[in-house]
Amino acid sequence: MKPERRIRRRLGRDLILQALFISLAVIVGVFAATRLVEDVLIEQALEGEAEYYWLRDAKSPGAALPDTLNLTAYREGLGGGIPDELRNLQPGFHPSGEPENTLTFVSERGGQRLYLVFEAGQVAELVTLFGVLPLALALIVVYLSLYLAYRASRRAVSPIERLARQVQHLDPGDTDSQPLEWIAPDEPDDEIRVLAEALQDLVARVVDFAERERRFTRDASHELRTPLTVIKIAVDRLLRDHRLDEGSERTLLRIRNSTEDMQQLTSAFLLMARESDVGMPTDWICLNDVAAAELERALIVSPNSEISTRIEA
Repeated sequence: MKPERRIRRRLGRDLILQALFISLAVIVGVFAATRLVEDVLIEQALEGEAEYYWLRDAKSPGAALPDTLNLTAYREGLGGGIPDELRNLQPGFHPSGEPENTLTFVSERGGQRLYLVFEAGQVAELVTLFGVLPLALALIVVYLSLYLAYRASRRAVSPIERLARQVQHLDPGDTDSQPLEWIAPDEPDDEIRVLAEALQDLVARVVDFAERERRFTRDASHELRTPLTVIKIAVDRLLRDHRLDEGSERTLLRIRNSTEDMQQLTSAFLLMARESDVGMPTDWICLNDVAAAELERALIVSPNSEISTRIEA
């Protein structure tokens, strides 16, 4: 997956999680407020209505009972009396769902009881209606804000994405590489510019190091070829002398073989210095020959060693 897609996916995922958490908080808050209105505020209103009635009754005994569209009051000896389903209720609040969603508040004062029956169904519908509308508006505002934040975040990271694509295609070995185009002319951004300039400086230093390495390898290889050639020519002349004993001839052969190995190594260094994309040449080799050559070098280092070796094909 490309880096810019990973960044955008993470941004989208984080914003979606934020939207879910905020939506959950808004929904819980609205429904909690709805329950607060239905339970607490209505109960406080009924308590206040009962207290106000007892005050009126104290000033004018037998005061008229409250009677509105959603509130009906009952008291012994007044009006039509107390319904049978309310007589056994104790002081306090008594919700009921039959026949309608009602809340009955029983208030007692001086041995007299006041029954306030409130039809909460209509109020609950209004509370739900006025709770859903703010909820919908709040969610719309939240989603719109998160969408705008996502667009702004994408605009903020788009220069980084372009910069990442350019860095991905940079070739440190190319001395003619173009400078990084860090941002569009109509979108100045100092942070991205500083990052691009730092990367450009790093690339320049890497190119300089690579060039110095190639130059050193090339010069060192050229300098080594001359003495190696002289050594090989001198060894070849000595080997043509028939007066050499067997031990001296064997030593000279070892010197010539080592010189040829060094010449091959310097040639490989020169090839790598000329072409940075070309690696070491590959070829089939015989492991027996390699093992024999290494054993021969070991014998030169430790001629008096008592270790005996034998190579079998």
